Amino acid sequence: MNEEKKFFSKKNIMGMIIVFLMVFSVLGIWQGSSDALPKYNGLKVTQNDNQYSIKTDKGIITGYVYPSYLEYISLDTTMPAYIFVEYSPSIVVLFDPTDKALSYIEVLRMELAQQLPLLGKTVSYGITQVNETYSYPVVNCSSTTPVIFLKTSAATNTSHIYGEENCLVLEAESKEDLISLRDRLLYTLFGVMN
Repeated sequence: MNEEKKFFSKKNIMGMIIVFLMVFSVLGIWQGSSDALPKYNGLKVTQNDNQYSIKTDKGIITGYVYPSYLEYISLDTTMPAYIFVEYSPSIVVLFDPTDKALSYIEVLRMELAQQLPLLGKTVSYGITQVNETYSYPVVNCSSTTPVIFLKTSAATNTSHIYGEENCLVLEAESKEDLISLRDRLLYTLFGVMN
């Protein structure tokens, strides 16, 4: 009886309660972290560093913004430029070498060049005007190849995606908004968003 009394002493019982709470806290944190992000349109979304990854039938797409936060950006899927982007084997990513957000555009165009080949596209670059830094051809929206034109403009007070001849223009007031437009376009092309 003395041994049984020692085992169920206040000290031992408190120790077992603390161990029990610690074990279930760790299990709760572990379980909570695996389900931290809700699915979007039935697709599992994971977060790695500062990007979201979504596995689709067309491949794994990455973005900086969770898809539901981009639903306010309209993307008319009946635009002729959108159809060209969807069905053409090649795409030109166009940019203005004097754009105020050029450092961000550089990153976005490189990411487009990594993601679009998963859709069976070859990607090349074009610039809007001759520039000593870039040896890319000068391209405009009347090009026969579909064009994705990344640009910022102080004249616009909203971010939007629109068609202009053979261009699908992603125009934003700020570099942050341009990132959102890039994510909105890729999420749509990969079937994450409608």
